[in-house]
Amino acid sequence: RRETPENPIRTERLNRETPLRITRSSGTTGSLKCMYHTAAIREFWIENYLFCTGVNRRSRYLMSIGFTIEAMQYYATACVRMGGTCIYDGRTDLADVLTKQNISHVALPTFVLKQLLDGMPHDYVKPKDLTIYLISAAVPPDVRAKVRKYLANETLESYGTSECGGICDMDGDANGVVRPGVI
Repeated sequence: RRETPENPIRTERLNRETPLRITRSSGTTGSLKCMYHTAAIREFWIENYLFCTGVNRRSRYLMSIGFTIEAMQYYATACVRMGGTCIYDGRTDLADVLTKQNISHVALPTFVLKQLLDGMPHDYVKPKDLTIYLISAAVPPDVRAKVRKYLANETLESYGTSECGGICDMDGDANGVVRPGVI
């Protein structure tokens, strides 16, 4: 029996200012700019998602569109950190995956949500406990009502930036409340 592994796992924490990713700004303040995300920014995004969604070890998070949106990576990381399961199935219809895989959490850009609602079968059975985190654009009231009726028990909407992720939570009238930790 070995007492130590041949190649021990690296367990040190990254310095908060360590650059982790080069990305582009959202362009809301002018032209797009290259910038880097530090370990501190990544942690801020992950902590915000945990604060908003309550993912835990029983959570089943669906990677709805893979890793094409940076926030999806952070949401998946948050779920795994809490002991939950992340699922991705790009070959199966999104509505089918939500029910067959017993998904509890999914983040959807508004355009994907609209496609999902428009393509749902007439005999679709609403998932028991689905929380949808809506990102990238405001959700019109008629779409929000349809989501509540046919798809999810809870919807969470936020406004965010490429620079630091979600900064406020939005209500049905597009009024925002700044999240804790946002200066």
